[in-house]
Amino acid sequence: MPYWGLLKRKEALVLSWPGRILLLLVGVAALLIAARNAYPFLAPSRPAYGEVLIVEGWMPDAELEQAIRVFDTHDYELLVTTGGPLLIGSFLSEYSTYAQLTAASLRRLGVEQNVIVPVPAPPVQRDRTYASALAVKDWLSKTNSPVTSVDVFSLGAHARRTQLLFQKALGDNVSVGVIAATDPEYDPNKWWVYSSGVRSVIGETLAYLYARFLFKPQESAIAYGH
Repeated sequence: MPYWGLLKRKEALVLSWPGRILLLLVGVAALLIAARNAYPFLAPSRPAYGEVLIVEGWMPDAELEQAIRVFDTHDYELLVTTGGPLLIGSFLSEYSTYAQLTAASLRRLGVEQNVIVPVPAPPVQRDRTYASALAVKDWLSKTNSPVTSVDVFSLGAHARRTQLLFQKALGDNVSVGVIAATDPEYDPNKWWVYSSGVRSVIGETLAYLYARFLFKPQESAIAYGH
């Protein structure tokens, strides 16, 4: 069959069936390794044991008891609660933000009122964790606080992203550690067999990648009101 000089035959290497099977096995092994290491990566506990323990106010009540044990065990001076407007129950509660509600819960659990500081965040449509971090930054600035090191107490797979965003907000002059509370909704060692685990780990993986590579603090600061 003539090709009029436009085409020519060339040899090419293609995978054989054994090669395809080997490639499939390598891919499956890579996915298993990623699955095994995803949760530990997203939920680190690397506390700095600074002057302040910051508790994210949106967490379930059970995790507050973990936070109290951390606060009592180490030499923190203050326990700061964060969070924006309540998304549910606000018409029935005397508290309008997660920061205030969590502060009240901690008092009810026996934490002395003089060490608890609620720092509410304003209502925002996106980047709520960063908005909470900016609220803490404003509080530190307004109180002329000499704090140089804080720990953020977060929930499970949300912890690494929380540490990253708080560090971005507070800047290089404040060291941000993190403590990941155990998520009671699923076994972190087998998160892929729980619907809540799949939602949490996969969702937080994507959110962390966004925060690491695409997030623009300047735009969020403008949305926040800075």
